[in-house]
Amino acid sequence: MQMTREDILAAIRRDDTIENVDLSGIDLSGADLTGGRFENAILKGANLVGANIQRTGFRNCDLSGVKLDGLRLEK
Repeated sequence: MQMTREDILAAIRRDDTIENVDLSGIDLSGADLTGGRFENAILKGANLVGANIQRTGFRNCDLSGVKLDGLRLEK
């Protein structure tokens, strides 16, 4: 299943778990991912620059090469 940035943000708002998807290279820069749950997802080379990942979980995810500059871990 292919997911867009908008799909991911909508899933987080619904409190859904984002799982078993290849999100390689996705641009989530500046996104509010607070409380999101990612399981068995591939995020190779994803752009999380300036994203808020407070209370966000990454379980069994491939985060190799993820861009993390300016990552926000708290409010």
